[in-house]
Amino acid sequence: MNSSFLLITFIIIIVLKCISTQSTINEECSLVNRLMSIDEVYNCCREDKITCSNDGHITKLHASSDYMKSSYYFIPPEIDILTNLKDLNLLGNGLIGSIPPELGNLTNLEYLRLFNTNLTGSIPLELGNLINLEYLEIDSNKLTGSIPSELGNLSELGYLVIAKNHLTGSIPSSLGNLTKLKDLGIFNTNLTGTIPPEFGNLINLEYLNLCNNKLTGPISQEIGKLVNLKKLYLFNNEFTGSIPKEIGTILKLKTLDISLNKLNGLILPELGNLSDLEYLDLSNNNLTGSIPPELGKLTKLKTLELSNNNLSGSIPKEIKKLNIKLNK
Repeated sequence: MNSSFLLITFIIIIVLKCISTQSTINEECSLVNRLMSIDEVYNCCREDKITCSNDGHITKLHASSDYMKSSYYFIPPEIDILTNLKDLNLLGNGLIGSIPPELGNLTNLEYLRLFNTNLTGSIPLELGNLINLEYLEIDSNKLTGSIPSELGNLSELGYLVIAKNHLTGSIPSSLGNLTKLKDLGIFNTNLTGTIPPEFGNLINLEYLNLCNNKLTGPISQEIGKLVNLKKLYLFNNEFTGSIPKEIGTILKLKTLDISLNKLNGLILPELGNLSDLEYLDLSNNNLTGSIPPELGKLTKLKTLELSNNNLSGSIPKEIKKLNIKLNK
C-alpha cells in the first residue's frame, strides 16, 4: 500500500514538473513571437534567428527591424522569463522605448548587443547584475544619462563598447575592475572628466577608443601600464598637458591617434621606441620644439601626421628615409 502510494505520488510530481516546464517553454515562445510580431502559437525554435536548447528553452535571440513583420518593436519587461538566454542581439531603428531593468535578471546572458536603434532613456544599473556577460555593445542609440558604475561588476567582460549615444557625466572608475577586457570603446558620447587612473589595471586591453568626447586634464600616465595595447584613439577631446613619456613603453602599439586636443610641450623621443607603430597622428595640438630624429626608428610607420602644431626646425633626415605619408 505504501509503495503504491509513493509510486503514484512520484508519477504525479513528474507529470506536474513536465507540465510546468512545457508551460514555461510556451510562455517563452509566446513572448518572443509577440516581440517579433508573429503568431503566438508558432514554435519559435524553428526560426533561424532563434536557438533553443534540447529541452526547448530559448538560448539565443537575434532580432532586427528588417526581420520584423511590424515596423516597430520594443523590449518587454517580461523578457526576464528567458532565464536560459545566453545571446541577445537586437538592432535596427524599429526598436523603440527604453531598456527595461528586468534585462538585468538574465544572469546567464553572455552576449548582449543593442545596436543602431531608437532606444531612449538611460542605461539601467541592473545590467551590472549580468555577471556572466562577456560581450556588451550599446552602440548608435539615443540613450541619455550617465554610464552606471555598476557595469564595473561585469568581471567576465572581454568586449565593451558604449558609443554614439547622448550620454553625459564622466567615465566611471569602476570600469578599471574589468581586468579581462581586450576591447574598450567609449566614443562619440560627449562624456566629460578625465581618464580614470584605474584604467591602468586593464592590462589585457588591446584596443582603447575614447575619441570624440569632451575629456579633459592630462592623459593619464597609467596608460603606460597597458602593455598589450595595439590601438589607442584619444582624438578630438580637450586633453591638456604634455604627452606622457609612459606611452613610449607600450611596445605593441600599432596605432596612436591623439590629434585634435590641446596638448603642449615636446614630441617625446620615447615615441621612437614603438617599433610596431604604423600610424601616428599628433596633429592639431599645441606641440612645440623640433621633430625628434628618434621617430626615424619607426620602420613600420606608414602615416605620420604632425600638422597644425607650433613645431620648428626641419624634418630630420632619419624620417625622410622612411617610406611614409608625412603631413607636417
